[in-house]
Amino acid sequence: MIRQLRAKSRDFIHRGKDFLLNALAAGLDLVRFFRHHGGAMSGAQEATRADLTRAYHALEKGMALKDPRTNFGIKQRERLFELLHMYIGRWGYDELTRTAFGVLESYCIFNEDRGAPVPDVRSRIIALAARAPDGNGCKHMGGTIDLRSEEVVRNGRGSFRDLLRSRHSVRQFSEEAVDPSLIRQAVEMAMRTPSACNRQAWRVYAFSDPDQKRAILQAQGGGRGFGEQAPILLVVASDFRCFFGTAERHQAWVDGGLFAMSLMYALQFLGLGSCPLHCSFGPRGENRFRRAAGIPSYEPLIVAIAVGHMPERFKVAASPRRSLDEVLIRKSIDDVLVMDEQLSSVARDVALVETGAVALP
Repeated sequence: MIRQLRAKSRDFIHRGKDFLLNALAAGLDLVRFFRHHGGAMSGAQEATRADLTRAYHALEKGMALKDPRTNFGIKQRERLFELLHMYIGRWGYDELTRTAFGVLESYCIFNEDRGAPVPDVRSRIIALAARAPDGNGCKHMGGTIDLRSEEVVRNGRGSFRDLLRSRHSVRQFSEEAVDPSLIRQAVEMAMRTPSACNRQAWRVYAFSDPDQKRAILQAQGGGRGFGEQAPILLVVASDFRCFFGTAERHQAWVDGGLFAMSLMYALQFLGLGSCPLHCSFGPRGENRFRRAAGIPSYEPLIVAIAVGHMPERFKVAASPRRSLDEVLIRKSIDDVLVMDEQLSSVARDVALVETGAVALP
């Protein structure tokens, strides 16, 4: 009896410590996010860049749909102009502003080709772009790209570099049914993805029933205008039960994200188009999505993927990439020393959470 009580006591203490460590880590994550997320850092250049990119990409995505209406996205368009004025006023013209101008120029052409010109938009673009130092404010890739499925499939089966460059988020699908064996092949190929200690916690749910897909897409909210055209909808999840301790609290999303990208490359290689759809929800939205898809709460949602055959000719968002030097960052010992000083603020965050003295925004 005494041994059993001791064992239960040790287990209770262990669980208590584990709970406290997880609560501390979750609190630190929350403090860090609220301190540095784009909304809290509004006015900072990187946050403004992200907001501006989000605004122009909304127009790109709209023009890449199968049958978009004219003069769509007025709210996003006005937000884009607002952000452009603010960005240029603070940081001047750069590749990002030229991309945004290119998207707006494409938007004007899109409407003009359909007999619905937007002269106010064009005049505002010209006025903003004319002040660019080089006088070429609009000369940058942005908007949509015309593609042929035959070429995309051929490139997808070429070199790995060709595969990477040929993959786009596809928002137009043909009516051709997708052979279930292709989905099985793609998932099997993606299972070569590395995972923490080879635990392979990923799960893939496949849906083809129109009513079920419609319910999931309505809960997801980001596939309007094209998601219903995709004959297959996949949902990638992970499994919390495969991870242990506070240090692995994010690993489900890391492993799941790696797997999801491998899966989309596999789909591309097999000649199928795909478009990732976010699974970032508030509590109510997540509950609706889980109920529609039948996914248990211990499986964190990674991403949904619309899948189908590509039509013979279609458009995709141009989605220009950042420059290599913005992404590849080489650190010297001096940089590391400066970063060490900055990381002392993280230690202060930990102390605040431990004492309960932290004040969230």
